[in-house]
Amino acid sequence: MKFLTRAVSKMHPLEILFRGLLISLGGLLYLFAAWFAAGSIRTVATHDFATAEVTRSFAEGSPGARFQTYRIEAKFSTERGNHRTEISRAMTMPEPGDRIPIYYQMETAYKSQLGGFWGLWFLPLLIGLIGSIFMFFALKPEKGNKSV
Repeated sequence: MKFLTRAVSKMHPLEILFRGLLISLGGLLYLFAAWFAAGSIRTVATHDFATAEVTRSFAEGSPGARFQTYRIEAKFSTERGNHRTEISRAMTMPEPGDRIPIYYQMETAYKSQLGGFWGLWFLPLLIGLIGSIFMFFALKPEKGNKSV
């Protein structure tokens, strides 16, 4: 703990404040990433898997937005019959006729979640990566300070 006290005592007060802010933001991003990952794990554990055929897909939100999400309408079959489903906030836009992996619950088969990397794991990994960048710059030692 002495090395940390020594390193912090040599820092400017604004640098301490800035690094504390970066650590807080990085930690908050890690919590969000863990929350999204837990949701993905819960989806895989509690939902049924199916392969659906896309019937329609289109962009959601304003066309000029920097980050675009898509709504997908698809159909799939189970032993209980044919179903239509809707997937909102998808990160990719498949073409009609494409086959996509989905997770659904029979009670709410009209609403499902896109499976695979883009549907389940992309967002937690992206948020965790951004949190890691914040943590890297917060915990990176100064160039002239070899004690940390």
